[in-house]
Amino acid sequence: MIHLLKKWSLVSVCVLTLISSCTKSSDDEQQKIAEFLKLRESGNTAEVWKILSDKSREVFSYKEFEEYCFIYKVSETLEIKKTGDYFTVRYNFYDKKFKKDSQELYTFYIRENIEHIRIGETGIIFPYTGYLSLRRAVEKGDMKEVDNALKKMIKVDSSNPDVLKSVKDMGSSGH
Repeated sequence: MIHLLKKWSLVSVCVLTLISSCTKSSDDEQQKIAEFLKLRESGNTAEVWKILSDKSREVFSYKEFEEYCFIYKVSETLEIKKTGDYFTVRYNFYDKKFKKDSQELYTFYIRENIEHIRIGETGIIFPYTGYLSLRRAVEKGDMKEVDNALKKMIKVDSSNPDVLKSVKDMGSSGH
C-alpha cells in the first residue's frame, strides 16, 4: 500500500511540474508579446526588428517594417490574451495617411485594433507588415499587387486568422 502511495505521489508531482512548466512557458511568451508592443509604442523599431522571426525578416525588409511601424503606431496596449496557438492582442494606435494631392500627413486615432500574433522558434511571427503594401495596392486598384502582398503575408504565417480573412475578403488565392 505504501509503495502504491509513493507511485501516485510521484505521478502527481510529475503532472504538477508539467502543468507548471506549460504555464511558465505561456507566461514567458506573453511577456515577450508585451515587450514587442511596448517597443512598438516607444518607436524603437530597431529593437522590435530583432525579436521578429527569421521568416518575418526574410519576407519583409527592415525598411518596409520601419514604415509599417511609423504608419501604424501603437499608442496603448489594451489586452494580450492567449487563444489557441495565438495571442490575441488588442491595442489603440495612430494611423498616418498622406493626402494624395498635397502629400500632407494626416494622423488618425484608431481604437481597439486586433492582431493575432504567435511566437515561433526564431521569434515573433509577424505577417502584418504586408498590410501597408496591401493598403497601397487597394488604393491604386492594382489587383496584381494585392495578390503579391497577400502571398508575402501567407509566406510568413499561412495559418494567421487575420491573413486568411484578408485573402478571403480580397478574393485572392494567396498562393
